[in-house]
Amino acid sequence: MDEPIESSAASPPANDLTLLVQAAQRGLRRDVQALLDRLAQGELIIPLARNIAGTVEGQRLDIDAGEVKLVPHMLLDEDGNHYAALFTHPALMEPMTRQLDWKTDDGELKFCTVPALFALDMALEVVDGVHVHGLVLNAGSQYELALRREELASLTNGKAIPLVGYVQALPPDETEQTLVAEGGPPASTDLTQAIEQCLAELPVVEGYALLRTFNAERDLEPHPTLKLATLAPESELPLIAQKMIEAIGKHLPAPGYIDIVFDRIE
Repeated sequence: MDEPIESSAASPPANDLTLLVQAAQRGLRRDVQALLDRLAQGELIIPLARNIAGTVEGQRLDIDAGEVKLVPHMLLDEDGNHYAALFTHPALMEPMTRQLDWKTDDGELKFCTVPALFALDMALEVVDGVHVHGLVLNAGSQYELALRREELASLTNGKAIPLVGYVQALPPDETEQTLVAEGGPPASTDLTQAIEQCLAELPVVEGYALLRTFNAERDLEPHPTLKLATLAPESELPLIAQKMIEAIGKHLPAPGYIDIVFDRIE
């Protein structure tokens, strides 16, 4: 694993977004908002596949001085999908430089530093979800943050949204407020039948309630929540949840996921 970026007791400079990017790995809206609040002062680094005439390596580019043609390095996953790559600190480029043998015009890798918002706008121009699937900040490091196109667009538009790919892995926090959403379309017959068929094979579950809930820190929109009343010991709850998800997954409405919570009967 790469070494952590060294920091002194003092706060990092305003243009260094590294720790804010790392905090956004939790995916909560408030962590994304904290990153968004600093983007106007922050800087990002572009690894260059081609030299930029008349510039000094690592210097901050004056984007008002005229059009600058940038040819950045891209990432390629095992399926052949391309991703844009930006970094918050020069040292964080080293894993990808070694792994992908990044060079600039067949020489040592060079990079340029640009205002963060400009870098994200530039990335959004090439991230189309088809040819370039997303943006990865600090790829290959402990500070890595992967963004889908809609998440990248929300940052460039000044709006913080939860990063659902990350937040789903974060355990619930009792301090968070989850609201029961009123109205909305009724659950489909296919979904309710799949729930009841699965419960017929789970006699330890005494009953259920299918709700629509919304947590502003975690959710983009209201989503289904299945509340199960059960006599089962706590050790069996993960297996019950897994069986239920396998049974009903293909019947879930958008956004395509469900929370399963348990009300244990003592």
